[in-house]
Amino acid sequence: MGVVLGAVLLTSCSDAPSAQSVGKFDGITFVGSVTKSGSCVQDGAANDLIAVTRTGHVVRIDPSTLTSHLVAKGVLASGGLAQRAGQGQLYVTARSSSGISSIWEIPDATCGNQARLVASRAELPSVSPDGGYLGYVTLDGSGRQTGVAIAKLRGDGAPVGTVQLLAAASVPPPLPIRGIAIGVEERSLAVWGGFVDSYLGRRQLTVGILVPRDAQSLNSLSPVFDAQGISIAGGGGGPFQKPEAWQSAPSYLGNGEFLVWSTGNEIVMPYRDSNPEVSGGGIRNIEQVPGLVTSLAAGPNGSLAWVGPGGHLGVSVGAINLPFGPSASTPPATSAPAARIVTGIYTDVTWSTGSSTQSMPPPVFTTITSLPSVVGLAESKAEQVMAGLALPTLIANTRVDPNVPSGTVLAQDPAAGTGVACQCTVSLTVSSTS
Repeated sequence: MGVVLGAVLLTSCSDAPSAQSVGKFDGITFVGSVTKSGSCVQDGAANDLIAVTRTGHVVRIDPSTLTSHLVAKGVLASGGLAQRAGQGQLYVTARSSSGISSIWEIPDATCGNQARLVASRAELPSVSPDGGYLGYVTLDGSGRQTGVAIAKLRGDGAPVGTVQLLAAASVPPPLPIRGIAIGVEERSLAVWGGFVDSYLGRRQLTVGILVPRDAQSLNSLSPVFDAQGISIAGGGGGPFQKPEAWQSAPSYLGNGEFLVWSTGNEIVMPYRDSNPEVSGGGIRNIEQVPGLVTSLAAGPNGSLAWVGPGGHLGVSVGAINLPFGPSASTPPATSAPAARIVTGIYTDVTWSTGSSTQSMPPPVFTTITSLPSVVGLAESKAEQVMAGLALPTLIANTRVDPNVPSGTVLAQDPAAGTGVACQCTVSLTVSSTS
């Protein structure tokens, strides 16, 4: 397969390339490179956007002014783009001397001129939000997609150790892979395309997810569920139920949540019901986008950037500002600033700061391994305890009990010791004197 890991080449007899300080290297040209006393001088802000244009140029974009400047050119416009949060490392795709796509690491600013080959016969890179893993789509000698690879990244941005290979069902896959996303600490992988969904057949690419440590191949992919948490064949309305929200452009946040674009023309955050005894789920609406999104990235303070119809690049600061929990289906009353469009035509986008834990809002769901008991407490005190856990309370019932003061909690649901992973309402039964 020819996967390059730093100085080690797997399943190939070629020598791995080393980083080279050249202005042009296998088609990548750096623009405006500057050095001072042998050190790189950063000339971009920490929260800039990084994007690839339709002409194969890598640009930095100031999200406040939407002005841009060129970083490099000669990358494959359709080859994908990824960054490593806080490390100044970008991963792009360019043609090798043999004409097959390969993934290169380059600086994310116009302050350096080094390129390093990190994966040969590869395209569509993705870096996990914590910066620990690099994923990409693998290719054969004819440039056909063969599956997905995941490798651990060392400090300097080079892959190291054993590469996990997840083969597609066929070469090429049943449907082309358009993009991938790796979750926090390699706990999840989302693949856009590459498999046939049981609802859609070959009519439409959709997103599938799997847990890499439990998977042997891409056959383990299961479709991202629709708005009802259902994505399997069946139902009484015919051979297949009609899907309600099929997605594209998957992206993981640093807090472990997941974003995709839905055919409802919105960027959404899907969820499954946290109660294992309940089948279902839903979506949180994040941003309205009138048409297919092909690249999606989350940045600091809940900001979003996306490439939409016609290659238009949209930016929305503070878009991820949702109320907590499955019961909250709409954004808060205070809306985020309107989305703005950057001049130019683009294919991919990312944030230079990445979607690190520090830059993202807290998880949508409150996770508690064991609920405390509030039985015997006054109603106000019980509400205070649950509020400290970000869980709302509801007085669901009252019961006459002459042996305890009025307003004392007699029962709670869920019961003490129950684990929850949502902003579930805790129902209380309190005493009354009549």
